[in-house]
Amino acid sequence: EVDLILGGFAKAHARELTNAEFTQFETLLEEKDHDIYDWINGTQTVPSAFDTPLFAKICSFTPDILK
Repeated sequence: EVDLILGGFAKAHARELTNAEFTQFETLLEEKDHDIYDWINGTQTVPSAFDTPLFAKICSFTPDILK
């Protein structure tokens, strides 16, 4: 599921990300999928390093396949 969310987000928004946001996104991809999923669905607190406007955009994103 995380792959669908992050992959869909990247496909939809990669061109509009700033260099800083792109770096944040790459750093996020290094984390464990289950942790990212828990942060997105709110079952774990988002670490401060990832509690950013970019992560908020990712959380509000719904991939086409899940609509």
